[in-house]
Amino acid sequence: MGSLVERLAEEREYSIELRITVGELHTLHSALTAAATLFLSDGRFFDTLALGIAEAAAAEA
Repeated sequence: MGSLVERLAEEREYSIELRITVGELHTLHSALTAAATLFLSDGRFFDTLALGIAEAAAAEA
């Protein structure tokens, strides 16, 4: 995991093709989906993931 963090943290002024292993993909996916996705709207914070789940559940009902 250390090398993935180092590769992602490198500063660059150009786009690159980032090749990752299946294990690194799993780690990256887990980190991104576990992180709270908070945004500020009308002076209040809201969690877009929770909002999306609630909206999907309401649409199914």
